[in-house]
Amino acid sequence: MADFASAECLQRFGAYTGGAYDDSDLEVATVRPDRDSWSKTGDREVACVLYKKDSPLTGSRHKA
Repeated sequence: MADFASAECLQRFGAYTGGAYDDSDLEVATVRPDRDSWSKTGDREVACVLYKKDSPLTGSRHKA
């Protein structure tokens, strides 16, 4: 699940931000279901989170 989530978030990075991940100073983290939430509650959602190492972000990075 971790590999799938990371790959999906990276694939969507350019469309969301308007730039390539490799040319960006942003990092991508994922929030995804764990084994219990997958099996017990049917959790199937993945969230992509953008962040900057050692620097707070303010505002959206949507097509920034």
